[in-house]
Amino acid sequence: MKFANLAIIVTAAGALSACTSASTAASKSDVPKLEVPPLSLAKFTGKPCRVFGVDQLDSLGISGPGTPDPEQFTARCRWTDGSAKATTIGVSLFGESQGLARVYAAKGAFPYFQPTEVAAYPAVDRDTGKGTTGTCATVVGIADGAAFEIQVDVDDESSADYGTPCAMSKQVAEIALNNIKGGG
Repeated sequence: MKFANLAIIVTAAGALSACTSASTAASKSDVPKLEVPPLSLAKFTGKPCRVFGVDQLDSLGISGPGTPDPEQFTARCRWTDGSAKATTIGVSLFGESQGLARVYAAKGAFPYFQPTEVAAYPAVDRDTGKGTTGTCATVVGIADGAAFEIQVDVDDESSADYGTPCAMSKQVAEIALNNIKGGG
């Protein structure tokens, strides 16, 4: 599947913590259990742009290395195709008690919140809109206190990917998951 105007944004743990508070704690029974081997983000700590190889996103119209997001913490990186109506893809690494439980605690902030899986790992597709208007984030739980998020923003309304950004974010999340399994 060819993706036009793709950009990757990696969001940091700060973005997740900004959306949650102690008063919105999710019930542990709401959060899916990890039924696969837990993974570690240790090799990517402070280096989120290494989650993807330089040429790994070529098939999505993205080339070159990612750019750390200067507005966020060290756990966020993004890639963009550079066009006027760019698609951006980002990755954020959540560790230290910022796994799926934190995401479920903040689900009320997202009108679109859909539990899913990525390669047997529990995940959530979420968006502040409907999940069909160019933006979607897929958060994948990889351990009890760790997760990563793939954010996709498709600015070109004429792109086929504009109406299905969650499909794209899940595809990119699977690439990231395979890289995390391999340790970079």
